[in-house]
Amino acid sequence: MNDPALMTTNPQMLLLLLGCVFALVVGGVLIAISETPLAESEGKAWAPAPLPDPVTGLQFDVPERCAQPIGRYMDATIFESVCIEGAEYRFDRVLPPRVTWLRTERERCVAPGLVYVRA
Repeated sequence: MNDPALMTTNPQMLLLLLGCVFALVVGGVLIAISETPLAESEGKAWAPAPLPDPVTGLQFDVPERCAQPIGRYMDATIFESVCIEGAEYRFDRVLPPRVTWLRTERERCVAPGLVYVRA
């Protein structure tokens, strides 16, 4: 029963060995992923990229903070003000769907077309 040749040809032992190797590989990959930095540059917080609208091609901004809800538009909450990239913006208007819009330096657009102006 303790014959080494018998242990290497036993299918249960081979499956156990393969399972252990697989678990070690998966564990190593998970550790490597958890140690990967989230930000591309050091000292800068990670922020989601603006989302493009598939219909209009607009680049929507993603607010970091939102203050006081004042209404709703197309199932989205309109906030009195939002903070984007550390700057405060106040709600200005709704951009209708499929409208061409050129952003100015003072304006930001949050999905689904809520235009905020720098406060």
